[in-house]
Amino acid sequence: MRLLNTGVYYNRREGGSSVGMGQLLLGLGVLVLAGLVLGGGAIFLLGNRPSATPTHVAAGPTPTGTATLSTASPTAIPLPTLVSFPPTPTLLATIFPTVAPTITPEPTPLPTQTPAPTPAATPLACAVASQGTDVKQWQLGLGHDTQKVPNPKSWCIRHVTIGSWSGWGQARLMLNNKVVFQASCLPPGPCSNADQDFAPPYQVNHGKVLRYDFTCFDDPATPDPINECTDATPDGAVITISYEAFLAP
Repeated sequence: MRLLNTGVYYNRREGGSSVGMGQLLLGLGVLVLAGLVLGGGAIFLLGNRPSATPTHVAAGPTPTGTATLSTASPTAIPLPTLVSFPPTPTLLATIFPTVAPTITPEPTPLPTQTPAPTPAATPLACAVASQGTDVKQWQLGLGHDTQKVPNPKSWCIRHVTIGSWSGWGQARLMLNNKVVFQASCLPPGPCSNADQDFAPPYQVNHGKVLRYDFTCFDDPATPDPINECTDATPDGAVITISYEAFLAP
């Protein structure tokens, strides 16, 4: 076989024949059209893939007298591989932690100091306090006061004498309504002094009232209508108190 300017010349036993340039162009057009029909995207992929091995046109005897161009079926072009992109990450809402307010702890209160109690003054005890070193006297009764308030001092009575009687009767030294000491003078007389020692001393706290009290007796030997308790002569007695005084605690 040899190629002439006017086509392809086949050397056959029966005789020689040639394919014209028009038929060759027609075959090429059929190949291009088939490529477009199979997929327009194949052309793009062919540019990035290795070139396919060209299919040679087989030359062989034609049963007819006319020589024809034999075209091979086009090779199936593989579909392009889709590029798999990783999924777009979902943006999670960023949650900022709530900042708790700063709590300033309250200062621990200091323990309240209990003030030391003021020591109470030692109450007066006449058994200890009165030693007879500063004894004084006070008189109540006939010709004197009838009561005495030992204020602001307390008294420790060491001795009481009831004497100087005038008339018959009973004399009493009272602490408010309590009898401290009493004595009586009865006929026929005369009456002597009545004495009383107190050991320990009798305590009369400040603010208390010492009081003199006298009850008159009528002499039954005196004929009526004489009554010694109603005559002009005062009746009574004198109470002498020996004591030591101390400031109230």
